[in-house]
Amino acid sequence: MTEIINQQSAIIIETSKFKSFADKVLSEIANGKNITVAFVSDKKMSELNKQFRGKNQTTDVLSFPFEN
Repeated sequence: MTEIINQQSAIIIETSKFKSFADKVLSEIANGKNITVAFVSDKKMSELNKQFRGKNQTTDVLSFPFEN
């Protein structure tokens, strides 16, 4: 299953297009695992980057390993 979350309002995002792409990626590499993609504001990304990486700045991407 693929989940796309849009938690920002600065850019219009067609989540259905991203879901379609993510579903294709999963079918190729994930062997039935789930994936979540979340679009967040720069402020939220800075908070997450600080929380998980100890860096008080924004970044383009945060990714986390899949755990069973």
